[in-house]
Amino acid sequence: ALPICAPTTTTSHHHTSIMSAAAEVSSVKVNVGMTIKLNTGAEMPSIGYGTKNISHKANVDVQSCVRAALKKGYRHFDCAEMNGNQKEIGAALRKAMAALEISRDDLFITSKLAHDHHQPRDVEVAYTRTVEDLGVGPLDLYLVHMPIAIKKGSRCMPDMQTSMFFNPSVQGLAGTW
Repeated sequence: ALPICAPTTTTSHHHTSIMSAAAEVSSVKVNVGMTIKLNTGAEMPSIGYGTKNISHKANVDVQSCVRAALKKGYRHFDCAEMNGNQKEIGAALRKAMAALEISRDDLFITSKLAHDHHQPRDVEVAYTRTVEDLGVGPLDLYLVHMPIAIKKGSRCMPDMQTSMFFNPSVQGLAGTW
């Protein structure tokens, strides 16, 4: 199945068309009432709206996707710094929340620490940048994106066989936590 709001391309006679991402959201049925109670007491919606492939760079109308998701009932937005779209997602969330009169308190925003920021001194900087990029206030949940530390500035996935991108100075995740 295609991720919601990911561009869908079909090629015929050298012509590529992008399917309407917002239309794809409108066909999804969402049970918004289910939540998971976290150890903090917070209630996290059990169904989250993934934002990985939502970007103007992927020929997707970010504003339409976010607005359609909110209208459909999504209240958990799953973001990640590695997606490279948090500023776009944040701007779309703020605009759609205002237009639909949805309070930030009604949303649950998750983001993730990129795997090139596992040094303990990098975590708070990365979190602050994520909060600023999204511009919707503090996160409700901040996760380690992958339990693999790679060299700072490396944005490609690590080569598991050669370990050429691994950061040997990060010993386990205890310091990251």
